[in-house]
Amino acid sequence: MSKKSQRKKMQSESESGLTGGEVILGALAIVAVVNFAVVLALKGYKVSALGISVRSHDLGRPLFIAIGFLGGRYLASLARVRFGRSLRSFLPWGPVVALAGLMLFAYMAFGRGTRPAVWPAVWVSLLVLAGFVPAWLAWGVGFPKASRLVVGVVFLGLSMATGASMLRPRMWKKTFRVAQVMFRSDQNVPADLEGLLAEHSQGVEFRKVARGVDWRDSAVVSPGGFFSSKVEVRPGARLRFAVARTSKAAGAAATVTVIQGGSKQALWQEDAGNIEEDAWRDVSVPLPVAGKAEIVFEVNAPSGDAEVLFANMRIAREDPGRPNFIFIIQDAMRADRMGLYGNTRAASPEIDRLAAKAVVFDECIAQAPWTYPSMGTVFTSLYPSAHGLVTWAKGLSDDLETVAERFREGGYFTGAIQANPIMAVPQGLAQGFNEYNHLGGKVWNVEDKGEYTRAEVVTTATLAWLDRHSTEPFFLYIHYMDTHKPYVPVDGYDKFGGDDLSLYDGEIAYFSREFGRLYDGLAARGLLENTVLILTADHGEQFMEHGMTGHGAALHTEELHVPLVIWPPRLEEGLQVKSRVRLIDMAPTMLDLAGLDPLGHAEGKSLRAALGGKEPESAGIYSELVTFRPAGQFLVALTRGHYRFILSNPGGGVTERLELYDLARDSGEYVNIADADEALTEGFRADVEEHVTAQKSLHLRLVPQEVLSALTDEQKALLKALGYLQ
Repeated sequence: MSKKSQRKKMQSESESGLTGGEVILGALAIVAVVNFAVVLALKGYKVSALGISVRSHDLGRPLFIAIGFLGGRYLASLARVRFGRSLRSFLPWGPVVALAGLMLFAYMAFGRGTRPAVWPAVWVSLLVLAGFVPAWLAWGVGFPKASRLVVGVVFLGLSMATGASMLRPRMWKKTFRVAQVMFRSDQNVPADLEGLLAEHSQGVEFRKVARGVDWRDSAVVSPGGFFSSKVEVRPGARLRFAVARTSKAAGAAATVTVIQGGSKQALWQEDAGNIEEDAWRDVSVPLPVAGKAEIVFEVNAPSGDAEVLFANMRIAREDPGRPNFIFIIQDAMRADRMGLYGNTRAASPEIDRLAAKAVVFDECIAQAPWTYPSMGTVFTSLYPSAHGLVTWAKGLSDDLETVAERFREGGYFTGAIQANPIMAVPQGLAQGFNEYNHLGGKVWNVEDKGEYTRAEVVTTATLAWLDRHSTEPFFLYIHYMDTHKPYVPVDGYDKFGGDDLSLYDGEIAYFSREFGRLYDGLAARGLLENTVLILTADHGEQFMEHGMTGHGAALHTEELHVPLVIWPPRLEEGLQVKSRVRLIDMAPTMLDLAGLDPLGHAEGKSLRAALGGKEPESAGIYSELVTFRPAGQFLVALTRGHYRFILSNPGGGVTERLELYDLARDSGEYVNIADADEALTEGFRADVEEHVTAQKSLHLRLVPQEVLSALTDEQKALLKALGYLQ
């Protein structure tokens, strides 16, 4: 048969259509691609109908399925087309389309101001390419050119989707769990990464569980349930975990064993009836093996309703080479009411004295004047409009990685001692913390009429926490509440007077005493030699400087200027940093000092150089506010040079307002000069509008699905008592 006749025959076969098997393979490939898109859009799904359950929570699974189908289609085509001819069909357009797809992937993953982990991005891009090449080759010979066009379009779309999906590292972690080193030395195992903890498991559910005010990452093990992981044990290592039980656990036996070389040794065993129900019991046992081993947690019970809780399972050993971190927030503490920032009342004597051996930042600007958005910024190094935690109805998206998560993944034990009653676990604010002690508000009584858990209680809880965890690298976040309205100093600290500002100074003085006690406790435990201690505030406080008391209604200096004092280990003499810095810089600074990778989406910059005496570059600093009184106003401030510009309701027509203050001549921001220099004002306005547009775009990329958190009646009553709601 001539070559011309062969070509006609192949063309006739192609025009006659695909075989039934090819149609099925193509349809399944399309289903896999659609499934990938749905998982990406909905963060996974579960559908049940007629007793059949279909679910997918793994971005990689549908991609692997698609690649398998396309590979099968290619192998089927080789029965009719020789390999060499098929390979030649890849030219000239195959490489062009492949390069275009990889460029789109790189743009979606890296080109829009985001920085995902490089190696997962490389692997995923290679997987997408591995699906494209056999698909193109399979339809390269003997089929209409339109077939290759469809393959190219699908590939380009899939490249963009997978590139965007790199902003959701949690979902890819499930895909790559076979490459994870589970339960490794100095590594804490997070409960919110279900499927990562155990290489083998059954009858186990992983979630955060509270015992009293103490929330911990936990494995809830039913009778007959177990989980295990193969680990590398270093000599002298210890296994640490916490244990509790449910009310149903009587009669169950909880055991932990280690298996090595076919030999099984019991590490710990307890009758569940002897395990506390309402409190965690911390357990630390030596590991009598070295090298590769398997650790097994299991529960045996005669009945079917026993449950035992294991929390924060980890292999830990002393590592004095890694610095610890204690990050302290004193809620609503404005800088200028402290002695080291100019208050002549000596309201903070202990802090002032200790700051002589610290790095003191003259001007740190908060990115929001109330707790939710400001702490969202501290945790994520994103501006409020990017992370989205801007109203009471919003929660922090688990698509966003927090500084606590990065510390935890880096082998640190992460804890929080939280006295702010609104910083609750359901709002997503406990992301990344192995232990989240939410002390909440105190019960009012005749002896102490304050609304909050006092600093003395917080300090005592902190020292107890340190006694349990000081032998392993840790990141501890402490949130004090004493300077938050209403101001009710403890006895002896109402010495400055009875007006609000004097009572506020008294609260600062009381907190200063407790900070001194905490500092002395660190010194007594030998922790100052290897601990980075940071003191700051989430926002300031207003005392009628601009028509109100409290905070959360304006973007002026009294609500934005917060103290920032850092005690690095072994600092010989104190330093003063005059350049203006931001709270958004806190997470990058701590991660840099710890030697950990930065958050991929961080908008802040590390201040590490400033701790060595180098002044950081001063750039424009933005602050944002969605008001709650009146509700829904949007304000953005830009502090640059000796000016502060405030734009209220950008694009809001008649509700839009422009303010410009010359801080060199008007440090209190009382004289609006926006009309005096229109060119300067319009320049600030253009920069603010550009910032707003960029943050909205970043929010859409990082938080594709809003986290809504409706307030309970109890929360509403609490917020009214604190002055946030009418």
